[in-house]
Amino acid sequence: QAHLELGERQEALEVCRELETHFASVKDVEGEADALLAVGSLLMLEESFAEARAAASKAQIMLSEEGDASGEGRALRLLAEVYAKVEQHKAAVRAGERSRALLRGEETAAEEASMLFLVAQECVQLAVQEG
Repeated sequence: QAHLELGERQEALEVCRELETHFASVKDVEGEADALLAVGSLLMLEESFAEARAAASKAQIMLSEEGDASGEGRALRLLAEVYAKVEQHKAAVRAGERSRALLRGEETAAEEASMLFLVAQECVQLAVQEG
């Protein structure tokens, strides 16, 4: 967090990757997945969308296998944002809807409104794209 506040994205990314490696070495799946989500979010800021998608996808699979619906919902939210950035509208809608379903009741009204907006925006983009 401190690195981000200072505008040091690369340093923040290095710390998150180190945390990912540490959690993997001690077999802490949730810690590793959280670190992957942090890595994915930082990669989004760097516009490294393919790497961000890979990190979020890996975290989503890990959290799904652990039965962590809330964590999986957070990973799917990041995936929806990545897909929106690279104009993969169908994938963004699917990930966004799955995220909302998993996080239903856990989100604040603002978070749910944000995801609804993203899904609606992607539906419009998809309609335009498909004519």
